[in-house]
Amino acid sequence: DAASLNVLTAELGALYTAASPSDGLALLGPAPSHTHKCVASAKRRWAASAAGRAALAKEEAFWALRLRSEEEGGLPAAPQLPLLSKPAAAEAGLARLWWRLDGPLWEQLQANGKLRRLTPTQVLLSAYASTLACWSSSRHFTLTLANFGREAEHERVGGQLADVMLIDVDLREQLPFAQSATRIV
Repeated sequence: DAASLNVLTAELGALYTAASPSDGLALLGPAPSHTHKCVASAKRRWAASAAGRAALAKEEAFWALRLRSEEEGGLPAAPQLPLLSKPAAAEAGLARLWWRLDGPLWEQLQANGKLRRLTPTQVLLSAYASTLACWSSSRHFTLTLANFGREAEHERVGGQLADVMLIDVDLREQLPFAQSATRIV
C-alpha cells in the first residue's frame, strides 16, 4: 500500500544518502518488531475466532446489499467526470496533485469545523466530494478511499495493510456545506 511505499522510499533514501552502509543502517534503527506476515497472521486468527466470524458475517450481509445495482438499493457508480476528448488508452494517465495548508490556515479550518461539529476528515472529504459533484454528470456517486490507519507498532511494516472504504455521496439536495458534510461521512 502507499504507506508501505513511503516506508520503503524513506529507508532507501537514508541508505543512499548515508556516508557508508553502516551509517545508513544506523539511521534506520532497529528493524520493526512485527512483519507483514505477523500482521496478516493476527488478522487471520481474529477472523477465525467467534467474534471475528460474527463480525465478518455481519459485514458480508451488509456488503451483499450495498454491492447490488443502484436500482436494487445498492451503491451508485463512481463519479462520471467529463473528458476533453476521448484519449487513446496509451495516452491516458493520472497525475497526483497535492496542496498543504500552512499552520494558521489548517488551524482555522479545524476550528471552523469544530464549531460545526465536523472533524477535519469530514471537512476535507466533503470539500473533495463537493468539487467532484460540480463536474460529475450525477451528484450521487460512490468514492473509493483507502484507510491507512495503522497501529503504532506497524508504522514501519511493509505490505498491503490498507483497508478500502466505499463512501456513498449524495449531494442531489442543495444544502449548506456543514449539513452536507454530516451526510457524507
